[in-house]
Amino acid sequence: MSKVVTDTQKGNHINNDARRAFLQQALGAVCVTASASILSGCSLEVADEFAATPTKPSSDTTLFSEPQMTTLFAIVDTILPRTDTPSASDVNCHGFVQNQLTRCHTAEQQASTVAIVNQINQVSTANHKKPFALLDKQQQNALLQDLEAKRGFSDEDAQHFSFLKALVVFGYFTSEAGATKALTYQAVPGGFKGSIPANAQTKSWGSLDYY
Repeated sequence: MSKVVTDTQKGNHINNDARRAFLQQALGAVCVTASASILSGCSLEVADEFAATPTKPSSDTTLFSEPQMTTLFAIVDTILPRTDTPSASDVNCHGFVQNQLTRCHTAEQQASTVAIVNQINQVSTANHKKPFALLDKQQQNALLQDLEAKRGFSDEDAQHFSFLKALVVFGYFTSEAGATKALTYQAVPGGFKGSIPANAQTKSWGSLDYY
């Protein structure tokens, strides 16, 4: 993703096994099976290469058509909306999803992800008479919640959405914004503290130490 800090900039090297372990923990809350799938093979290396490239425009039709990319853009922002931190689309998670799928996932995984994006749009059109991207935020959230709860969607749909969501989370928390703004990062540990204040708003620790 954009401007991920490199090993040279950090002055230390953490191997891919350590990075993989961090991402498995971060993605575990999404779906264990999906997490294992998106971190297989060349996923980390491909993510690093994407980090060094400019943001791709939504008109890139490598895998998704332009209308499908518009739907995907809205989906990623519903999963991770803008608050006091950037949204998923702000760090180009929609482009990241396409990049990862085309470069290190199977044709079946590509097809299933395109299919769930289409299915979300079709259900939106059937239920609300408008595409998903034109729904208000409350409607978008409700539709994706129905998908996860399998209300009006199949088990297979829910599985495909879990995979897509894991890709979005992977992309977000390996971006500079995800690692430095959505999470907390301490460059040099200041010693062990057995008890520190924490509440529901306390951020989890970030991944920058793994780059």
